[in-house]
Amino acid sequence: MAKIGSVELERILEKICRKTRIIAEKPLPGKEIPYRESPAGRGLEWEIRGILAAESEDDLYEKEQSLRALADGQSKTFEEYDDPSKDAYDVLVSDVEISRLAGQLHRSGYTLRMLLKAIQYRRLAETYPSVAQQLQASLNYCYKVEPQTLPGISQLLSYVLGMTASAQTCPGVSQSLSYITLQRTTYGKILYDNFNDNSLDPAWVYEEGVAGNSVAEQNGRLEFVHAQDSYAHVQRTFGGVDNPVLLVKLQQVQQSELTWAARICIWFNQYDYFDCGVLPAGGAGAQMGWGHDKDGTVTATATGNYTAGSWRWFKIVVTGSTVYAYYSDDGQTWTLMGSTSRASTWIIDASSLVILGHGYEANSGSYPNPDWDNNWSSTGSNLNSYFDDFIMFRGESITMSGLPDGWYFKVRKGGNYYQSSSASGGTASLNCTSFETQAPFDELELYNSNNQLILDNRFPGDVWPGDAYTYSSG
Repeated sequence: MAKIGSVELERILEKICRKTRIIAEKPLPGKEIPYRESPAGRGLEWEIRGILAAESEDDLYEKEQSLRALADGQSKTFEEYDDPSKDAYDVLVSDVEISRLAGQLHRSGYTLRMLLKAIQYRRLAETYPSVAQQLQASLNYCYKVEPQTLPGISQLLSYVLGMTASAQTCPGVSQSLSYITLQRTTYGKILYDNFNDNSLDPAWVYEEGVAGNSVAEQNGRLEFVHAQDSYAHVQRTFGGVDNPVLLVKLQQVQQSELTWAARICIWFNQYDYFDCGVLPAGGAGAQMGWGHDKDGTVTATATGNYTAGSWRWFKIVVTGSTVYAYYSDDGQTWTLMGSTSRASTWIIDASSLVILGHGYEANSGSYPNPDWDNNWSSTGSNLNSYFDDFIMFRGESITMSGLPDGWYFKVRKGGNYYQSSSASGGTASLNCTSFETQAPFDELELYNSNNQLILDNRFPGDVWPGDAYTYSSG
């Protein structure tokens, strides 16, 4: 028997205790209880299931109402009479479910979910010195325990808080302890900036300083104002990561004429770069295009018209042998603008740069500075352009190895789920090309071949194209 406040909990059939983000438990053999995070995102979640019985319909209704009233947002004391420790805990009842049992007179099934208050959680954690370290280091673990009987909550709680990744004993709990791990072995993210906080990251360097030109992070984007024939850009290093993918959304407000135009560029080293975006119009109307400098030889290729004032995505994909340029109207369907073989001099190292802004090295290597920052001797009227949602990652797929054949994973962004291939030879993969502009993704979920959820809420808000994960169990 147990009670919450003054309300007795009758005929308890199941008791469940979860250490959120880490632990999922199966109180009875064959009862699959999915791992999940508590609504509070921390602490412990308890769940009790049982049956209400009464002599009359009125008595049953009164008992049901007493249980429902527990979920009033107020903390209460939880006690168990059958628990030898006779501990009491402050809890918050988050949910009460009641349903009438078919074919049984004056009987209802109930489920109570409650959260252990954080302060009590800390007190319990301090009782087990290894817990603080385990919570910090084992967020990728999910333990499962199968009790032979129904121990008291405090006994089960002690076992959950104190256990490690090896078998232990607890009254009423079997000695078999299995654990599964999901480890990220490659972090796909290289750089990310959505330009939303109205303060430009100082890692972006603005070095032009031409009178009348300006760059500012405001209105949820990066805004350039510059004289028509003067160059303005921001640049930053990216750690020398080879074979990156670069994406950005940009808008050039006015149609340019014989001027610099808005683009994204990867600058390998002196006189070696690859770019794509809007090209100088040359009096014929704005165009999209891509270009590069190989050892002082500059080329630029137009690939279609650009409507001034429209947003468009542009992407550069660097591989060991080839560099590609793409554009997209919606960030989902990409059109190849062009590609070129990767020159032997296009070496990425710690000094290589990503550049956002305006400029074009019009004559083969004739300017004194190698990274585009050159101005014509005369300037025209001001132009405006905007950049948003810059993303740079290590690849366009997410992979997971070590899986049993037939297992798969999903990533979620808002209400949309994207599913990987089924594992074959231990590996499942997900091509993110059609939704990579939505990165980072909200979470990763793992499923077995029977479509049962094994893990969810993995790496919340931090899942990227280019990620690689390894699954293991024992």
